[in-house]
Amino acid sequence: MNNLTPEQRVQAVNCLIEGCSIRATVRMTGIAKETVMRLLREAGEVCQDYQDRVFRNLPAVESCLTNCGDSTIARPRM
Repeated sequence: MNNLTPEQRVQAVNCLIEGCSIRATVRMTGIAKETVMRLLREAGEVCQDYQDRVFRNLPAVESCLTNCGDSTIARPRM
């Protein structure tokens, strides 16, 4: 089984972060589609673990959501 070098992993994740599709990432990096999807899943798991550890006991802020066309804007309640 072939393993990706750290440079290849960084290149693939950077492509995905920049908004490239999985198929475009495959074309640009030469990495197999299944490998890119596995790498994406692993990166998501690492991010989830990080956020579960770091984002604890955050203060809750009451807000009011306003829907303006295509976007939703959060404003502090008055």
